Amino acid sequence: ADDSSALMSDPAMAELQARIDKLGFGGFQLLALICTGGVMMSEGAEMLLMGCMTKMLDKEWGLADFTKGFMVSVVFAGFAVGNLLSGKLGDTYGRRPTILLSYLIMGTAGLLTATANCAPVMICLRMMVGVGCGIGFPSIYTLIPELCPTKLRGAVCACMIGFMPLGEMYAALGVIAIDKDLTGRTTFGAKWHVTNETWRVLCDWGAVPAFIFLAWCLVLLPESPFFLAKQGRHEEANAVLASMAYWNGGQTPEGIAPVAIPAAAPPPRPVDSSGKGEADKFSWREAVQRCLSGRYMETTLVMFCAHFTKDFSVFGLSYVFPQYFKELAFSVEVGWEIFITAMLTLPGVFIAMGLTRWESFGNIAALKASAFLAGLLCLGLLEGAPRILHTLCAPTLKSVAMIYFIIVVTYTAEV
Repeated sequence: ADDSSALMSDPAMAELQARIDKLGFGGFQLLALICTGGVMMSEGAEMLLMGCMTKMLDKEWGLADFTKGFMVSVVFAGFAVGNLLSGKLGDTYGRRPTILLSYLIMGTAGLLTATANCAPVMICLRMMVGVGCGIGFPSIYTLIPELCPTKLRGAVCACMIGFMPLGEMYAALGVIAIDKDLTGRTTFGAKWHVTNETWRVLCDWGAVPAFIFLAWCLVLLPESPFFLAKQGRHEEANAVLASMAYWNGGQTPEGIAPVAIPAAAPPPRPVDSSGKGEADKFSWREAVQRCLSGRYMETTLVMFCAHFTKDFSVFGLSYVFPQYFKELAFSVEVGWEIFITAMLTLPGVFIAMGLTRWESFGNIAALKASAFLAGLLCLGLLEGAPRILHTLCAPTLKSVAMIYFIIVVTYTAEV
């Protein structure tokens, strides 16, 4: 968003953003980037591993085609539920506790999937993984812009989303170490207690990042100064700014002059017994009505379609590609195919970062170009296409789909 947004129409919030712009980009934002990027990394690992495990689960449980598809797609139902909850949680309790809750749910539900003994239990647990991801996404997409200088918001958001392919690479390394050909047996030739159950070890492997980042965030993740200021918690907002100045410029917190939030803010509101200002009342119904009003209707519908296609392409490819490479039976082991493809997504992240900084090109033009190119590359993966096109289009499509994903998220935050 820019200074003409509803948030910046409040003089206190405009002053707060001006102070953040003056403090610049540095160690404070890098720490926040790592803390928030972990949500994307955990999600990337979980989605890719579920695609890897589907065929092994089919072999063990004899799944119907619908069940196999639903076992993966139910994660997106969880996304939807988590997204709806996240707005209320983030605006009531803050971005930080919502992100911590996201990590806790993702890690716990991911770990419990290793104990599933039937498809219905696995489906329920996978949905909970999706709920955890869904709770985290809106909060990290909100927190990072609220901690960054205005001109760097798009680039930092792009870098944060770049943790997703890092999660896929982490998952691929797990596949290489545990079951490189997805046969259900360990790579090193040892026998598990129960035949064909390496998928349980992969479930445990996928849950590890969420717990690591949860511990990291408990210590280092800051709260949004905008949220704190809106809540009337001005001392805490100034403390965040002092920490930002210290990490970015090496100044001691005691030497940082507080931003005059109270002076520019509306009259004081009643406070609770803890001395903190009352939270702004949040109405989900009013928020939806505003998005669907005449002024925002067209933008809302367009972005709804854009988010549907970005999720369908990026997450769909994470599910399909492990099975796709296994069916093609390249000379390279499946685990290494997945790792290489995930690594080739990284150029898309860097290209998207450049596009967000290319003011003369613009996000709308970038959306159109990346969507068209992704659709064109899909034609090269059709069954009748030459084998050489399969080899070229598969990794390129992953990169282009990631560009589209990042541009959609960045543009949404700005409108």
